[in-house]
Amino acid sequence: MASKVVAALFVVFLTFQASDARAQKVNGAFDDAINVAENILGVVTNITRDVLDLAENELNTIIDELDKIKEGGDAYAKEVVDKELAEIRKLIDDFKNNTDGVAKEVLECVEGVEGDVEALEVYALNASTACTDGAVKAVVSDILPILEAIKEADEQLAAEKDALDLCKNELIPITCINNVVNDLITIVSKVPSSIENDVAKIKSDFEVLEEKLENCANDVVPEVVAKAATLVDDFSACLQQ
Repeated sequence: MASKVVAALFVVFLTFQASDARAQKVNGAFDDAINVAENILGVVTNITRDVLDLAENELNTIIDELDKIKEGGDAYAKEVVDKELAEIRKLIDDFKNNTDGVAKEVLECVEGVEGDVEALEVYALNASTACTDGAVKAVVSDILPILEAIKEADEQLAAEKDALDLCKNELIPITCINNVVNDLITIVSKVPSSIENDVAKIKSDFEVLEEKLENCANDVVPEVVAKAATLVDDFSACLQQ
């Protein structure tokens, strides 16, 4: 859509430039030129603003969802780690429910294994959290420049409006108006498509973020499994004392 409007604006601009040579001979020609420029400003502002508003809304929605997705990723990580530690925890719990006559050395040994189990859980969850934090921060770091670009585009439009207002104070404002119209055509031909492309990439990255966070949890599983097996052996060794 933006490309068609750019083409239409270009035709208007060419017509406007073709009339410049007659500008000083026709009463009100400068007023007509200002009106044409103001119409172009209005069209460019509407097109660009529509894209910017949509982009800002979509990005804010994604930002609002990030915390929820991260919480889900952390919860999934705890579920995965707890599953892998369930066997050793059951062994320890069953032992603690039947400690009558058990030697002090054995009790202390099992308590040590229990502490190692808890430390393993903390280690695994911290590793998973570091991964999920990194994935979320990567999305945020990509969003921030787009929000800054949206702000800059707003400032550009405001600056062109101010520039056009200043043109009205010039005795022969044709060059001034030409500059404003050129700037507006550049804005509408580049800014909307650039913002749309950047937002499309963010949306694509966001769609796979949940899967990435699950992978963060799954990636710690092999190490947890191996260390949990070692803890089971350590527990068995305690009972042999």
